[in-house]
Amino acid sequence: MIPNILFKVISNNTERQKMTVKFCRANAPKPIENYDSCSISYRNLDFSSPDSLVDSLRSIGNSIIIEQLSDEPILEENSIIEELDSIDINDYVGKIVSISYHSEEELNEVEL
Repeated sequence: MIPNILFKVISNNTERQKMTVKFCRANAPKPIENYDSCSISYRNLDFSSPDSLVDSLRSIGNSIIIEQLSDEPILEENSIIEELDSIDINDYVGKIVSISYHSEEELNEVEL
């Protein structure tokens, strides 16, 4: 589960109907000030209520947060990766194994 998304409005340009915002995770490894800002057009925001405005910012922030996560460096301690092809749990003990977030295998279809 991704933790809360933080956002900070850096500037607001009502004439051009856009704002500049920074996003990061609540558990980010650096302060929000150290992240890149992005320009958001009012056309991409829902001003019908405070909740709707925050929801539309969340939608924009989600993709930025995922990008930040994938851009974070891998710790040297986590870079030693073993490739194992075993169903014996003992073969995995004490080893660092990397697995994809998404399953690469197709699910078996089960007829009910």
